[in-house]
Amino acid sequence: SVMLWLVISGFTFAIILGLFIANSNSKKLKNVLGFAIALSEGNLTKRIEVSSNDEIGELATALNIAGENTRKLISTVIHSAKNVNHSSIELISTIDKITKKMGSINEATREISSKAGELSATTQEINASIEEININTTELSKKSKEGNFASKEIQLRATEIKNKGIKSIEI
Repeated sequence: SVMLWLVISGFTFAIILGLFIANSNSKKLKNVLGFAIALSEGNLTKRIEVSSNDEIGELATALNIAGENTRKLISTVIHSAKNVNHSSIELISTIDKITKKMGSINEATREISSKAGELSATTQEINASIEEININTTELSKKSKEGNFASKEIQLRATEIKNKGIKSIEI
């Protein structure tokens, strides 16, 4: 009878202890499950309170670390996205400035091209005028030589007439 009582007591103690352990593990697993559900819904602020060093405690610690790493990663991604956005805005501003400068350069190039055409036309007019001046100068030079020749001829005749006049006075 003592033996039976010991067996029944041991068996009862084992069942109570098993229920206690199962209940404790169930609460820990519900905590881990609550964390997993929050994480699946995008809540990265939830943490699992860890009070044991068993396998469930190690799992909870690992999940907390994973959650923290995920928070840091998302924070880094958000920060990088802001930097990319800021850089994109600066790049767009720079491109706008370059586009405006290119417009100014195109306008200046058109103006230079137009002025070069005008300069070419003016140069052609000047060349034509110079050619005309050369022709006129050559003609004037020719007429000047003819006039000089005629003047010398007149001078010679005048000298002849003078000499004939002096001879006729002497006679």
